[in-house]
Amino acid sequence: MTLFAGAREPELSLGSFVVTLYEDLDAVVDMRTPLFIPSGDDDLARLGLEGFVAWLGDAWPGVRGSQEELLEALAEADPAVLRAAGLTGVELMLKLILWSRARQRLIAAVLEDGEDIAPDDQAEPTGQSPRRAIPRAGRFRRTKRVLKWISRALGHADTVLGSLASIINQAERVKEIKETVEKVSGEVSEDLDE
Repeated sequence: MTLFAGAREPELSLGSFVVTLYEDLDAVVDMRTPLFIPSGDDDLARLGLEGFVAWLGDAWPGVRGSQEELLEALAEADPAVLRAAGLTGVELMLKLILWSRARQRLIAAVLEDGEDIAPDDQAEPTGQSPRRAIPRAGRFRRTKRVLKWISRALGHADTVLGSLASIINQAERVKEIKETVEKVSGEVSEDLDE
């Protein structure tokens, strides 16, 4: 399954998008403390982000568990309904290309500004999939930049996920948590100094 499987099989492209989005959110949840409460930043801790970090860690496993249900519903989706929602052909490819570009910028930011990155996360992707996972970092030199690209990549995911949630109810849970992480990432990036 490749990210851009083509217009003839939109469920493959959409399935790859769904899997990748869940994996991206998994990475952000794993890095939530160094991202949202950088060490020594008492101002951010006082803004209530400790509660957000704890809530995100508690809420994610339940949402994460909804991935298979969403993929099953997607596999059963009527192609005419997908087409009517703009989830086929060039409309889908346009959305996926812009989202993929923002993801690549996010991955570059994590690799350039992240510290304590596991050796496996630094390697180039191998095998069938050209998609690269977001590497996990233990801390960041420029948290502001990484948060900005998290917000942007998740914002671009809305163009696909919003359409998907409009026709498949199972997409709503991941859409809501994605929107929350996107908004908090953007707000915190604005609050941080360069």
